[in-house]
Amino acid sequence: MGEYTLLIIILSVIAIIIIGNILFVFPMEKKQDEMKKKLFSMVNDQDGFEYSKIIIKFPINIAVYGIGIAIDDKSKQICLINTAPLGERFKTLDLKAIAELEFEIALNVISYNDIIESEIIAEGKTITKTSRVNQFAGAAIGGLLLGGVGAVIGGLSGKTETSKNIKDVSLKIIINDMSNPVHIIPMTSDNPSAALQEAQRWYDLLSIAIKQAELEFNNDTYKCPFCAENIKVGAIICRFCKKNLPTITQD
Repeated sequence: MGEYTLLIIILSVIAIIIIGNILFVFPMEKKQDEMKKKLFSMVNDQDGFEYSKIIIKFPINIAVYGIGIAIDDKSKQICLINTAPLGERFKTLDLKAIAELEFEIALNVISYNDIIESEIIAEGKTITKTSRVNQFAGAAIGGLLLGGVGAVIGGLSGKTETSKNIKDVSLKIIINDMSNPVHIIPMTSDNPSAALQEAQRWYDLLSIAIKQAELEFNNDTYKCPFCAENIKVGAIICRFCKKNLPTITQD
């Protein structure tokens, strides 16, 4: 009787899981796929923008609103993607309410020049960071993975924490926008190693974009001989010290 009861319990649990997937998980995955396709199309509809790389993540598995980024390496622009449900009904788990949700979609296309900083955050701590002003790394992700998934080694402060299970990995981007300077993409995944690797890939891409913007800026500017501030090649008067400048060309 005991074994029979245990078998009934096990089968009941399996049945609940299957029914839950059919009624909730599968519809949510379908909604997420539909949202991705919609966002892919909307991003490419942006004037002068055609993505070569794109990623859209969902903050939690049950979310149908995505956060992401797209890169157009030809025009040297990125598109920050934000969606959020309107109203308060997104707090419910009622499938009918979720199916009827309306979303606010915000797409922000900016040039590489407007990317100020990119960093990977794990468990609330910065693992590695690239800045427009000064490029540097806190701890290489490769080294982090060598210590085993979940071993957070190093940090910008030089402190060390080990044997810490990583459950939260995100990519943080700071842009030149006073109204909305921070864009955070949660790298949600059932596999911490995959989440870190995906975060690293996009961090590397943004680091390249930052470096390209710096090189372009350096090729197009020089230091004023009077005040040492950076000014554009071809400028007649320094916008900082207001002194007349010698004629300088890019050649």
